[in-house]
Order: sequence, then C-alpha cells, then structure tokens
Amino acid sequence: MKAFIALALAAMTTVAFASPKVGDSATYAANASGMDFSMTLKLTAFNESANTFTRETTTSILGQQQVESEEVATADLATDEALAMVMEYCETEMINGKLATITVAAGTFNTCEIVDAQSGAVQNLGLVPFGLVKFTSAEVNLELAAFSAAL
Repeated sequence: MKAFIALALAAMTTVAFASPKVGDSATYAANASGMDFSMTLKLTAFNESANTFTRETTTSILGQQQVESEEVATADLATDEALAMVMEYCETEMINGKLATITVAAGTFNTCEIVDAQSGAVQNLGLVPFGLVKFTSAEVNLELAAFSAAL
C-alpha cells in the first residue's frame, strides 16, 4: 500500500498549485488494488531561510490515520504561471496532452489530460492546489474530493 501512495505522491509533486501558500490543501478519494482510502495534502509551514514548505500528508485507511510531514523545496512546486502554461500548451508536442472537462466530487474542472505512454497512467491537471484533479493507473486511482486555496 505504501508503494502505491508513494507513486501517487510522486505524480503530485511534479505539479502543484502555484504560488503555493501555507494553508493550501487538497483531499483525494483513492483506491489502490481494491482498497479505498483518503489522502489529504496540506501546506502547514514555510521556512523562508531554506525556501521550503512543510507538506503534511494524512492518509486514512480502514479508520486508521497516518500523518507524515516532509519538507518540499519551493522550486519543486509549480507556480500559477507554470500550471496555466500547461493548460495553454496542453495539446502541443511540448506536452502532448488533451484538454478535457471532468467532474469529480470537488466539482467540474477544465484539465489537461496527460497519458504516460509507457505505463498508461492518466493525469488530469488543473488550476487547483497541488495541480492534480484526477490520477488513474493500473494500481492507483485518485480523485479530488475537496480543496482549499489559501488567500
């Protein structure tokens, strides 16, 4: 199970809601190999001297919660401009995606759908905290259930 969660987190680390702010959060309804769980990502602190955010990940499985914190370099979190650029260039050779409107529990979103040619995994990226609206692979499915963008 931890390997599946690590895979999902790796997918989310590459694109995040931009100009990230303390308080940004996203909750995902997820399923890995038939087991349902939820995962909430939240930026809880900013270390100006190290230029890092503390990202707290709370995973709830079968009534049990696991909370982990890690430092994430600001450079590893995309900006609003970078995510908007993904949307703008989605259907070009640069990204090779497809613009799609999808509905998940958190609402209806315009996304850039990107399919990994090797694994078949599909990411739907949009203008939400952490950038990920939906992720589907043979092992893991995640859908945005709720989010909050700090002002």
